[in-house]
Amino acid sequence: MSRFLRLCLAMPLALLGLVPGSSHAATLSRSVLLVMPAQAGALEQMVQGLRQALGGAAQVKVVAPEALRELAAGMGNVDVVIGVGSSGEQAARSHVAAAATSRLMSCGAPTTSYPGVVLEHDHAVQFAQLRRMLPSARHVGLVFHTRDGSARFDAAAQAARRAGLEAVALGVESAAEVQATVERLAGGLDALMVLPDAEVLSPQAARALLTVSMRQRVPLVGPAGSWVRAGALYALEWDYEDLGQQCADVAQRLLGLRAQPAATQPPRRTVLVINRRAAQHLRVAVPNDVLRSAGSIHE
Repeated sequence: MSRFLRLCLAMPLALLGLVPGSSHAATLSRSVLLVMPAQAGALEQMVQGLRQALGGAAQVKVVAPEALRELAAGMGNVDVVIGVGSSGEQAARSHVAAAATSRLMSCGAPTTSYPGVVLEHDHAVQFAQLRRMLPSARHVGLVFHTRDGSARFDAAAQAARRAGLEAVALGVESAAEVQATVERLAGGLDALMVLPDAEVLSPQAARALLTVSMRQRVPLVGPAGSWVRAGALYALEWDYEDLGQQCADVAQRLLGLRAQPAATQPPRRTVLVINRRAAQHLRVAVPNDVLRSAGSIHE
């Protein structure tokens, strides 16, 4: 073994520049812009996890959507623009359109066509949890926006069949249609779920679904923990810190620090949230093993 090779093997990898982000020059050469609404709520924890996971791999700057245009004019090129939530992603598109060298990704939006992590669980995970919570359930109503949700409904229906469930289509064109559409078919349903979209996640749609659920005693599976606090039977919530770390992994792929291609992903970790009072009203006997597995139980 040559003296040079022995010297290289004895050196820390960081000194050789073989560890991404270990070189100060490499850190300065990469720039990430987080476009995040001022009232981000739980998404702030996600962003904290994202920034920590990125570490020294890139310079990270956070900007509110309304300040993006003014800031972007004097920033020069940004390698990766991360839209946080729906409003953050929407605002980030304008910057990426104006800066051809920037790559756009999404973190924490209900749906997206960009690489990143969406706030929608894998259908197989959702229906497996539904079978655990409601073992006798057979027909589940899926509320979705008809504008672009038909393909998503078909995919969910296939996953439901694999889990031994029959998916019933409850397509709506607006939040105003939700209550009438669901009430019309609620009598033949064992549970209600939504395919996340800006229309069916609106406060108006949420109130309508909760009203039908309580009135007709059809358990509602919430798309997030906030719905459980409002009266849904249960929801699979996200581990926001881990979700941020997952978004950081996608960002590193876009920065060229990982070999794998960037893609749209569902969250990899879930937290079960249950509303015990809703269960009593709905006359649902939650299995003890399910109660023990819950991360949070609302009384």
